[in-house]
Amino acid sequence: MTESAAVLDPRHAIEAAARSTARTLLYTAPVLDGAVALLADLWAAGERHGVHPDQLDVAYACLEAIRPRWRTGFPQTVEEALALLRVLVEEFATLGVTAQLDTDLARVLLPRGPSTPTWGYDHPADPPAPQLAVGVAIGELDGGWDLGLNLRGTRMVDVAALCDRAGAAAVARLAIEVNAGRRGSNLFQW
Repeated sequence: MTESAAVLDPRHAIEAAARSTARTLLYTAPVLDGAVALLADLWAAGERHGVHPDQLDVAYACLEAIRPRWRTGFPQTVEEALALLRVLVEEFATLGVTAQLDTDLARVLLPRGPSTPTWGYDHPADPPAPQLAVGVAIGELDGGWDLGLNLRGTRMVDVAALCDRAGAAAVARLAIEVNAGRRGSNLFQW
C-alpha cells in the first residue's frame, strides 16, 4: 500500500489520531471501530459532494465525536466500582490470564510476563518490578477505566471503554497488549 493510500484508509487515519493521545488516553478496539465507521461515512458523504477524503482531516474529530458513547454509565459508588473490577477479573480469566483484585488499591493487577516492560524500573529483583494495574474511577466528571502501575502515586492513563461487561472485556484485551509490551510500552517511564 502506498503512503497516500494508507493515509486514505479510515482505520489507519483513526489509529494515527489515537496515537497522538496515547500518553494520556488509550482507545479500546470497539471505540476505535466506532470512530473508523464514522470516518468512513464522513469520507463517503464528502465524496458524494465532490470533496476528496484527503481534504477532510477529521480523524481526531471522529474520536472526539464518539466520546459521549463511552463516557457514560460510570460507577457511582465504591461498591459499584469493585463489582465492575470483579467482572474485569472474570474477563481476564476467559482470556487465560490470572489477574488479582487488590481491594486496598482498588485495582486489578496483572502478572508480569517475560515481555512485560520494566517501565523504567531497573531493579527487577528486590523489590520486584511494578505490575500493570487496571482501575475504574467513580463519578461522571473523572470516572472511567484507567491503567497505571501498582505503585502509589503512579501516573494514570485513561482508557476509552464502556463501564459494563463488554467494556471490561475490551479493557482486558487492551491491558494484555500493554502488559505484553505490544502497546504503550513507554507509558509509565520514571
